[in-house]
Amino acid sequence: MQKSSPILSSRERMLAALDGRPVDHTPCSFMLYNGLKSTCSSYEEFVLRQIELGLDTCVQLPGRPPVVVNDHYNLHGLPVRHDPAVEIVEWRETPVDEETAILFKEYRTPAGTLRVEVRQTDDWRWGDHVPFLDDYITSRARRFPVNGPEDFARAATCW
Repeated sequence: MQKSSPILSSRERMLAALDGRPVDHTPCSFMLYNGLKSTCSSYEEFVLRQIELGLDTCVQLPGRPPVVVNDHYNLHGLPVRHDPAVEIVEWRETPVDEETAILFKEYRTPAGTLRVEVRQTDDWRWGDHVPFLDDYITSRARRFPVNGPEDFARAATCW
């Protein structure tokens, strides 16, 4: 008969798993807690409420205050800068063959232009702007900035 592991706290479970030691169950950390987060008055309350629920909380450091809007939502406050020689141009068009408007963003680099094309769906949260990185881009993209080896030299001069 196999001996079961003792019941661990979320912290003990996460530390044990990271150290390769046995755990009572696989740690589980969710990223999509918008409903819970929207009811909290601070990031600290958001984390504490996850712990109260017994969840294996993953704390993002540095925590990004909800009022900060940047061009790379998933990097949580980390600085991203483009090469000063890169010109960034954005515009919006509504082609007759599309149901939604298309947002365009070009990174005009010394080695050539990288272009992003994104469908501006009703739930697009960035207005007429296409951020550098965001999960919403993937499912709405008509064109990504890097589409193959021919784009590598241009991308290398962009950041």
